[in-house]
Amino acid sequence: MTVEIINMISPFMKQGVYNNKISRELTILAALSFFATGSTQTNLGDNFVLGLSQAMVSRSIKEVTDIMTEHLAPRHIRFPNTANEINRIKEGFFLKHRDSGYPLESWLLTPMVDAQPGTPEARYTLRHSQTKNVIERCNGLLKMRFRCLSKKLLYHPIQVGKIVYAAVVLHNLAIDFNLNDLNDKEPLIIDNDGT
Repeated sequence: MTVEIINMISPFMKQGVYNNKISRELTILAALSFFATGSTQTNLGDNFVLGLSQAMVSRSIKEVTDIMTEHLAPRHIRFPNTANEINRIKEGFFLKHRDSGYPLESWLLTPMVDAQPGTPEARYTLRHSQTKNVIERCNGLLKMRFRCLSKKLLYHPIQVGKIVYAAVVLHNLAIDFNLNDLNDKEPLIIDNDGT
């Protein structure tokens, strides 16, 4: 899969001053290593295999992330179109676990815990719970596969969004390549704050 990802990203890489100092492959591998391990830019640069400065690692992460979000995401992230696809995804993400860890905020829609069965409030609470479970499962899967998402990302908020988006692209590519290396027996760890 790594060779395929390199082949997908390489054509979009710009030739510039810093790009000529290291190969495209090494640039991509540095970024992929960041996604997989969550290592800091300095630690990645000090890696004896990569041997890159922190600045080079930073540029590599930014360039590869930008390429993935701009060029690969439209081909590898899509919403389900058919009822069959929607049901398959629902079955894959549904968890029967409820959590009442919500802060008291006037703008936050929370479940109605004491809703009477069969009422609109009960249906709302069920849908709310199902939606929250899907989001928590998605976040948990991404954090297990991409360790960079398991900790605070010290980047500009726009870049953080791109990193998450690029991680979703990589996750979907892993599915496309039938790389299900996540251990289903490993417990899904979800923070109380839902991240």
